[in-house]
Amino acid sequence: MAQPLSANNPASAIPAKKFRFSNHLLFIVVSVACCVCVVIVAVQKRQDRRQALQRKYHDDGADIRLADWSDEIIELTTWTPREFGIDRIIKEAPNLRVLRIQRNCDDAILEQITHLKHLEVLKFRDDLAVFSDRQVKVTDEGLAHVAKLESLKVLEISDCGAITDAGMSYLSTMANLETLDMPYSAIGDEGVAHLSKIPRLKTLVMNGTRMTDKSLEFLRSTKTLRTVWVGPAVTKPAIEKFKKETSVLGVR
Repeated sequence: MAQPLSANNPASAIPAKKFRFSNHLLFIVVSVACCVCVVIVAVQKRQDRRQALQRKYHDDGADIRLADWSDEIIELTTWTPREFGIDRIIKEAPNLRVLRIQRNCDDAILEQITHLKHLEVLKFRDDLAVFSDRQVKVTDEGLAHVAKLESLKVLEISDCGAITDAGMSYLSTMANLETLDMPYSAIGDEGVAHLSKIPRLKTLVMNGTRMTDKSLEFLRSTKTLRTVWVGPAVTKPAIEKFKKETSVLGVR
């Protein structure tokens, strides 16, 4: 005679286990589907915002490149800040993290940029400056504005002869700055002394500047430093000594 199913019979627990497993699997599938939907909606919103921003600027004749995946990166190629107005970027892209300007930047533009509180990378470089008079017109006063960007990690200002040692005193207060690229400026040993106080500095590009062997002595105290590009006045013996006595990986 067949034994009736009961609570003490293991066979009676099989349907219940299958039911619980099915519910658990269904919960996982629904959860994953919800997460995917949330991600899709977020990506679509960001994509729509990026395209709207790009269309708006292009309608005004500006050449602005935005990264395909984000509206937090903007590269201005043929745009002149005074002609277009950087206040519009501040309004439309308040979470901007990367900004590159290739033409006609000056201290007034830097003062406006201080409103971009999330900015991490700021680059001013005119690739055609050596063939024209379009060099970056930033002075020490402009660097005082840059120093207010507390989230900034990378600063690149190339071919700017108006930047001197005095401006470096402002940058020395930037707690999060990791990369400083300022070739072909009027910075010398006194300026490097200020820069050696930046607590997280890892890369320092100073080729074409007035720094000498004395600058390397100042940089000995910068324990986070890993790469240095030096000026033409720095001698090979000083470079070799610096490499042997510090943890810097590359001196060029």
